Amino acid sequence: MKSPFRVAVINDEIGQDFGRACEVASKEFGMEWIELRGMWNKNLLKLDAKEVEEARRILEKNKLRVTDIASPLFKVDWPGAPKSSTVPSATNSMPIYV
Repeated sequence: MKSPFRVAVINDEIGQDFGRACEVASKEFGMEWIELRGMWNKNLLKLDAKEVEEARRILEKNKLRVTDIASPLFKVDWPGAPKSSTVPSATNSMPIYV
């Protein structure tokens, strides 16, 4: 996919099997870029050194480059909205200023 922009897909929106997600992104979607959020049912911050190396190998095999890390850092629950299962409980009580 040729574009002046770094068009990417978030890997775990395809699936938790990182190898398969990269294969789909590169071969089926024709992408050169991927955004990383989670793989193998883990957040990126929870990967060990061996898993990080395996992820790098998979990226190289599929000729994919990483645009960015899709971090949940600023995810919060809005007042009155259903509580998120992905937001840490300490964050649930944070006030939101708009």
